[in-house]
Amino acid sequence: MHLFVPKRADGPVPVVLFIYHRSPTDRWDFAVDGRYWPIRRLVENGFAAASFNTRDLAVDNPEHFREGILALYGADTASPEGWRTISAWACGAMRCIDYLATDPAID
Repeated sequence: MHLFVPKRADGPVPVVLFIYHRSPTDRWDFAVDGRYWPIRRLVENGFAAASFNTRDLAVDNPEHFREGILALYGADTASPEGWRTISAWACGAMRCIDYLATDPAID
């Protein structure tokens, strides 16, 4: 997870968690205030900005989704009703929120 917090905050700040799924080879410049993910605008307006890439957990591919974090849950991915890519992404989002709840800079 990447976390950007305003430098001049008087106390804990609200956070926006961004779950992105772009390829690591895409142009991803955190310093630029882009339309897709306006980090600079969020931070300048007193918000923290957190993000994680879904590809770090599981790829959106029915043949290869088990090669990420879901490799740890082999039996749970075997049945058609078992864990799939979106389950891994949701689990990752929950872990990010778990961390953010413990960070004293975040409200």
